[in-house]
Amino acid sequence: MFCPNCGTRVEAGVSVCPTCSTNLAPHLAQMPPPPPPPPPPSSLAPSSPSSMAGSPPPPPLAPAGAFPPRSKIVAGLLQIFLGAFGAGRFYTGHTGIAIGQIAAVWLTCGIGWIWPIIDGILMLAGQVSDSNGRPLQD
Repeated sequence: MFCPNCGTRVEAGVSVCPTCSTNLAPHLAQMPPPPPPPPPPSSLAPSSPSSMAGSPPPPPLAPAGAFPPRSKIVAGLLQIFLGAFGAGRFYTGHTGIAIGQIAAVWLTCGIGWIWPIIDGILMLAGQVSDSNGRPLQD
């Protein structure tokens, strides 16, 4: 608690401020009661990994940078309808090409739209792979 007159920190149970001699008794009556203590930990929740000896091990983590196979239908449709924003190429992981397509479309005032359209058709035909070199799935 702090003294309301001088701001000095006062220990609990002290009724007079040691710095300015202010009577703290009226202020002690206005203080709210302390919060209740937290409940004890539940016996149902596991407290350590050793208590989970009977549970199966977690599945192995995928290597960094790996992602599931991408669909050529999703990639192609994204590229055809949202190719001006590089959506199909971002989906397949080709960030550099996607940024190039954004620049080509917007810096040419829309004349570069043909590149994403052709690219979307090539994706639907299965001629494009993802950024890891894997072919797009059906």
